[in-house]
Amino acid sequence: MATANRQPPDFVLTLSCPDQRGIAHGVTAALLAAECNILDSAQFGDPYTGLFFMRVHFAAEGAERCLVGLQAAFNDVAQRFEMDWELWDCAVRPRILILVSKQDHCLNDLLYRYRTGELDVEIPAVVSNHRDVYQLVAAPSRKRSCAR
Repeated sequence: MATANRQPPDFVLTLSCPDQRGIAHGVTAALLAAECNILDSAQFGDPYTGLFFMRVHFAAEGAERCLVGLQAAFNDVAQRFEMDWELWDCAVRPRILILVSKQDHCLNDLLYRYRTGELDVEIPAVVSNHRDVYQLVAAPSRKRSCAR
């Protein structure tokens, strides 16, 4: 009997802190210690503000496979470098509120991407200061074509 190939949970870490040597090493070492595999990473130092920014997408393959456990595992390195940081569970669909005025082209694009499954979010409400886009928002939502 074949078993389903379950993918490990994945997360995104975003951070900023005063720029100094060793930040990328500290982050990757903490992820390695938590038995995580980096899938994608981008970072840069801003010479005007003196801040370092980093975004890391990783899979949690080891014992620390939950958001709370990963936060605890990362806390030491975050304190050492005085980081402002957030950790996001990619399995949780973000809830967004769309604000719109009279022009509907951006709203139309967002709703199209949502209805086709390309934009993997929840949209509980659309707020506008005009009724011009009411029909577009009130249109029945089609079943999502992309399964997560």
